[in-house]
Amino acid sequence: MAGVGLKPAALTSSQRGSLFRALSRLEDAGLPADRAVAAMSDLLGPGHAQRFRAMSASIARGASLTEAGGRFGLWSARDRELIRLAEGSGALARAASMLADAYEYRARTFGKLRSRMILPLFVLALGLFLLPLPGLLNANIGAMDYLLRALGPLLLLVVAAGATLRILRRVAAEGIPQIAGRLALGLPLLGPAFSQLSRLELVEGLSLLLNAGVPAQQALESALKALTNSAASRIYLAALSKLQEEGLSAALKKVGAVDAEEYAIVSASEAAGRTVEGLERVAGMLRQVFQYRLDLVSEWLPRGVYLIVVAVIAGGLLG
Repeated sequence: MAGVGLKPAALTSSQRGSLFRALSRLEDAGLPADRAVAAMSDLLGPGHAQRFRAMSASIARGASLTEAGGRFGLWSARDRELIRLAEGSGALARAASMLADAYEYRARTFGKLRSRMILPLFVLALGLFLLPLPGLLNANIGAMDYLLRALGPLLLLVVAAGATLRILRRVAAEGIPQIAGRLALGLPLLGPAFSQLSRLELVEGLSLLLNAGVPAQQALESALKALTNSAASRIYLAALSKLQEEGLSAALKKVGAVDAEEYAIVSASEAAGRTVEGLERVAGMLRQVFQYRLDLVSEWLPRGVYLIVVAVIAGGLLG
């Protein structure tokens, strides 16, 4: 069992969604944590079975679910913080259900984006393959030179795609580092989507923790730690110092975590003693806007690839 390392598991959003959905259902059924984890040993395939068994044994020896999941690399940084507080406040099933919803939504969204990118990338690969073909047919280049010119760029494209997938997996497991997070927020088209995602994560985390009875100061601090983008977490950190003086809704507004309309909803709910209801309503609004921004990205990104194809082919013909 000691051979199962501390390295985070390379799980997709779909796998994480399945993991938390199963955990939520088993918790609702009243199964003890060690038996719940053992019951999930085959959930993600044989490659992860030993990890689950080791985790179950660790819990049986007295470790908490949060500690065991962190030790055996099943939780991301965001997951770990939310699970830690939810486990301590008796809201683990609801927290797992919320995380399952978030990961399943992410898997559906990015799955749709990937499907829209298949044809543009195929056209790009075909263009790279056909571009040096006239030179071969006209005997201006030899077969080996043609293969180098055709397969070289294709190989670079495959390597770049593989590296991108590895980076996305790492981001899902460990979050976006400070410098990369700042760059992500400043990207055209993608930047607003990253910002919207951070706001959504913050509001959802607050809603979950406050509903579980966690005090506002601790809930806000933990929700900030749980953000995927550490740069956004630093931006919103000032809300902690404003919370005691001005209340939760005003603190969120001061740091830009909610806009004027969202502030009005949270403020009215806070005054009526129904802060969680207001946050859940705002989370629904943020989710719709985030989906809209992702739809824009998925609409324009393939067009950008087509423009690259045209530019590459035009450059090859003119050259």
